[in-house]
Amino acid sequence: MAGGKEKKKGGLKMSKKRIPKQLKRSILKNLLRAGPLSAAQVSERVNNDGSVPAVYQKNPRQMAFVLKRLAREDDRMKMVELGRNGKLPSGEDRFRMAFAVDEQLTEEEIEEEQDGLPKMKQITVNLPPDCVEYLSILKEQENLSPGRVFEQFIKTDIEANGFPNSDQGGER
Repeated sequence: MAGGKEKKKGGLKMSKKRIPKQLKRSILKNLLRAGPLSAAQVSERVNNDGSVPAVYQKNPRQMAFVLKRLAREDDRMKMVELGRNGKLPSGEDRFRMAFAVDEQLTEEEIEEEQDGLPKMKQITVNLPPDCVEYLSILKEQENLSPGRVFEQFIKTDIEANGFPNSDQGGER
């Protein structure tokens, strides 16, 4: 499963691939326009959408998997219970599900949405043991990754001192 992070679940390898932007955008727009839809209805509408490349088109079963994952990851999307659909062998009720989006969501917000995160670059930093200990304590107490700690330090320095000028020879 190249390209995505893998994690083991019950002996099977599960891929953690991201949902393509065009597919996500089309799903959200269709749910916004039509209200709660089943996976089959969403699949049909998305497959007929010209903005979604053919490689991202899904059959209803595949679309149900994508929609459930989107509902878990995106708090603007929710699963709606349509009705009971019998019982499972364990005795629990089975439900027919539809998917809907938050009523406050607009098409402009869907179009503007990127990935939610700015583009990042990666660097490697060598630190003495006491600095590494400091970062691990911050991780435990405030759940901040070392990268976010450095980002906060640098942004605070920029607010206080501005960007360093290149014509001053590296001094501020």
